[in-house]
Amino acid sequence: MRSLLLTAVFLCVSALWAQQGVVPSGGEATGGGGTLSYSLGQVGYTAVQGPGGTSAAGVQQPYEYLVLTVEDAALDPAVNVAPNPAVEGVQLTFETIPDPGAQYLVLDAAGQVVRTASITATTMHIPLGDLPPALYLLRITGSSPSTFQLIKQ
Repeated sequence: MRSLLLTAVFLCVSALWAQQGVVPSGGEATGGGGTLSYSLGQVGYTAVQGPGGTSAAGVQQPYEYLVLTVEDAALDPAVNVAPNPAVEGVQLTFETIPDPGAQYLVLDAAGQVVRTASITATTMHIPLGDLPPALYLLRITGSSPSTFQLIKQ
């Protein structure tokens, strides 16, 4: 009786399977931010195309998201950025003299610094003419840091 019960439990447990597929390589990567399961060479998938886009149903699907936090520009009325959207550049204007050592950084959507300089006057021109049209972040460092969204047309 005991062996029959043990056999039944073993058969039920062995029948439970999650996603499975035949892939040449894969594994799990663990780091400080969490754990990631990956597979390379996914051979078993079905692509369905429709008017709204394409969907690939398969073993593992990628999921990506990017979180950017931006402080509200109204929080720091002592700084003005104009014009926004811009074509050739923006004018950065401070009501008071900025702290020594303060600087601005222009970051792209990936968070890479594309332009940086020290803030040396109450009015500065930030050239954007050589950058491609996109959404950028203007981060001002110093004793009262601020971040603004810049739209380059």
